[in-house]
Amino acid sequence: MHRSRGLVTAACLLACAAGCSQGTTAAPPPVSTAPSSPASSTPPPPTTTTSAVTRPASPAKLTEACAFLGGEEITSALGTSLPAQAHEEPSKVDGVVTNFQCTYGDLALLTVTAVPDDVTPKSLTDQQRKRCTGAITPMAVGSGGYFCRTPEGFEEILTGKTVHRQVRILDLTLFVPGNRPDAYPALAKLVLDRL
Repeated sequence: MHRSRGLVTAACLLACAAGCSQGTTAAPPPVSTAPSSPASSTPPPPTTTTSAVTRPASPAKLTEACAFLGGEEITSALGTSLPAQAHEEPSKVDGVVTNFQCTYGDLALLTVTAVPDDVTPKSLTDQQRKRCTGAITPMAVGSGGYFCRTPEGFEEILTGKTVHRQVRILDLTLFVPGNRPDAYPALAKLVLDRL
């Protein structure tokens, strides 16, 4: 389940506008920092994560989304038995905006967005509020945290923070509505602490 994200456009517009007004140029796309290893006859394992994986604590550079939330962690937090194996999607770079996405089967999509820190996390999450239908429930997690229902009937959890000279936005879209809204703040905090 892939869908275009308004956050990419909003972040790009804000970052590009801020960059243009300061006379700066867009940063080059990120270079892969995969460690080199000696040649081996066995293929590398698929890009998946489980709760047994050690999670990063706010790395200086983002390289993926799945590292911040494992499939078992999301199913446990939401109290569901739906399969949710984490699968990293290709990253998307648009000027100074980089998006990393991790899918969890038919359960969820985690999008982690990184932009230069010349905008605030709240300004980016506020722009996404227009996608909400019905009630918007604020969360005391990060900057501008809230969750709401989208026009597609999904539940979306958004929040952000500024760290390592970047604004990092967490956008967790749950494809199965009515999960456990009481668990959303703790789930958002878990991921945000790792961003």
